[in-house]
Amino acid sequence: MRVSLTPMRRLLLFLAFLAPFPVATSLPAQHASAYGAVSGTVSCVDTNLPARLISITLQPVPPPPNPTPAPAEAKTAKDQKAEKEPTQMLSIHQTHLDGTFFIPRVAPGRYYVIAQKPGYLSPVAQYSREEVEHPTAEMRKILAETLPNVTVSANQTAAIDIRLTRGASISGTILFDDGTPAPDLQLEFKRKDKDGKWVAANLGGHIETDDLGHFHAGGLPAAEYQIHTSLALMETIADHIFGGMSGYAISPKQNIDVFYGDTFFERDAKTLKIEGSEDATADFDIPISKLHSLSGTLVDARTSHVINAGTLEFFLKNPDGTEAKIASAWVDEDEPTFRVEFIPEGEYTLRVSEAKDVTREEIALCNGCFGTRQFKETVVKKYGLYEAPYVVQTDAVGVTLSIPALKPGTSTPTSDPQ
Repeated sequence: MRVSLTPMRRLLLFLAFLAPFPVATSLPAQHASAYGAVSGTVSCVDTNLPARLISITLQPVPPPPNPTPAPAEAKTAKDQKAEKEPTQMLSIHQTHLDGTFFIPRVAPGRYYVIAQKPGYLSPVAQYSREEVEHPTAEMRKILAETLPNVTVSANQTAAIDIRLTRGASISGTILFDDGTPAPDLQLEFKRKDKDGKWVAANLGGHIETDDLGHFHAGGLPAAEYQIHTSLALMETIADHIFGGMSGYAISPKQNIDVFYGDTFFERDAKTLKIEGSEDATADFDIPISKLHSLSGTLVDARTSHVINAGTLEFFLKNPDGTEAKIASAWVDEDEPTFRVEFIPEGEYTLRVSEAKDVTREEIALCNGCFGTRQFKETVVKKYGLYEAPYVVQTDAVGVTLSIPALKPGTSTPTSDPQ
């Protein structure tokens, strides 16, 4: 569902994507004379023009660690109270049309000044919550050198001028392999950190394809990136569709990842390395011609009785010996069968878990409520784990998987899977 964003909703979204940087809350109750203020201007390096109507907030700089912290029993009541108090967000301010801003009633202390403008480098995209809230000595030095910061004193206004640098961007088009566009797909980006590990790239909001399959992500710091999206089947219950949905409930049925490099497997994904403020391109196709469906039943290995609950998962072995879950399905309340709508061609380990015979009683929703169907389950019989190699080359129907029952009150199978 697409929603057009008013300026106020955009501000609320900004609050949401600033979530990795929780800070102390509403200011402590002090006399007005105990406060200071922060003022300044924000402009863009590439245009030398003001950064208008962008969001500004203050992130307290954490104090250096105490080299000899007091034991828990020695902490004062004030220290213990401070540890228990919840953290909230400071208020968000905006620049005026000339790029100036003023933040009143700021408690004395040192602050990073976080300015956010789409397409320009943002601290939220460059640093993780852990790096900002609990920096190492090395990271503390990096933050001090790269993030604008001010020291606020009581009854004083600290001034600062901030220059925003345009970041890199990645644009592209996602098509199905028959040439049709893939709209409304949300993309996720990972980047390599300084230790060579893949971490989530916080881009400050959702990046998704439009009706022609196009996407654009801007304001990226220089790094090596991995990009992926997913195909998803959802069950949605809505109150109405004409005039827009005012209420709805969504239940995921199945999804599968698709990686840049035209593959469903992360091990085969391509990466994209960008530098400076370059505009990179990342087009990829979704090879749906290599997706297949699988359907069938779970049965008791001894009696061939059809089992009416259970979870199937398909795992792919990575070169490093780890497993990646590629697809999953389950036997649910509608019929005692399973169906995997899309699974890529390949060799897998098929694993069936939580297999059981159950009785189901539908739970009625309250008057005026709506949502997906809910059931109360009563377990009649449990089954053991089933695991076997499975090769997917084409669509398959009528597949029968024999699951060993468990001895009552134990985790020991009564028979081996057939």
